[in-house]
Amino acid sequence: MCPKSNTCLRGNFPENITATKCYGPKIQALAIGMNTYCAVSVNKIHEFFMSVLKLPVSTGFIHNAVKKYAGKLDYAISSIKTAIYSAPVVHVDETGVRASGETTWLHNVSTEMYTYQHVSEKRGQDGMREGDFLQHYKGIVIHDGWRPYWKFQFEAHGLCYAHILRELQGVIDNNPKQEWAELMIWLLCKMKSTKEKLMDTGKTSASAYYCRLYKGYWQGLIYQGQQNNPIEYSDKRKRKRNIARRLADRLNEYSEDFCRFFWDFRVPFDNNQAERDVRHVKVKIKVSGCFRSLEGAKEFAKINSVLSTARKHGIAVIDTIMATLAQASCIPWALASE
Repeated sequence: MCPKSNTCLRGNFPENITATKCYGPKIQALAIGMNTYCAVSVNKIHEFFMSVLKLPVSTGFIHNAVKKYAGKLDYAISSIKTAIYSAPVVHVDETGVRASGETTWLHNVSTEMYTYQHVSEKRGQDGMREGDFLQHYKGIVIHDGWRPYWKFQFEAHGLCYAHILRELQGVIDNNPKQEWAELMIWLLCKMKSTKEKLMDTGKTSASAYYCRLYKGYWQGLIYQGQQNNPIEYSDKRKRKRNIARRLADRLNEYSEDFCRFFWDFRVPFDNNQAERDVRHVKVKIKVSGCFRSLEGAKEFAKINSVLSTARKHGIAVIDTIMATLAQASCIPWALASE
């Protein structure tokens, strides 16, 4: 009661205070960040709040905070998918995730600045389609050569040479007489260094001279690999190919896609971008053990998509969580660029 005007003054009670004890957005953001970005289990977060901050935060509060936060990210996820859809080249990969005692699959589509992930009970084409992205994308897709990726109608495919180099080294380790494999490693490294030198001079593609030169080397080494590893036939006339022959045949079948990194400088040499983006979920599984439910795994994929994208734009994790907690339609990386 004001003694001068004799009027009653009332304050506006915060809308987020709904009980006698409530935790504000900073505590919620800390719990969400620790559970997702830091990959800490719910029980360990509960112990941290109790012993370090002296806050009697329950495990239910942490679980609900993560769940509610994931429910606010639909707008940000839509923005990420739109941005990736306009990119000329994307990286894709998948990895196994344990949820509810079963193996589920996290599917990743990413670029240098954006990450989109979703979890499905299926690994193949059906699981990829659940993300509602690859069936609509028309650019160049970089992947590890797994068969289901070939079922989509992309502009072109680019294959990861990091996998091929490991396979070639495996052929050499098992049979030192496979000289073609050693020469193929040399050729791939030579093509990579040539591309880098041309890019340093401002070139966007290799000249006709280099294309003819390396294509001749490529075809010659594949022919050598096939000749050194002839197909054997069993009594039932079934073809039997050793590992080296299967690799040589695959390099021959997809030669255009394997060499695309050299014909088109937009295409990278490897698929390390996707490998790095899916690594965080493996850390989460290693630290926390597993997801107790499929829904929890899907929530983590949504949150990780947003936090990974924000980090690629130089936005702190806690700032990203605070911004989207305050406004569901907020896109932190867009605000930062402005």
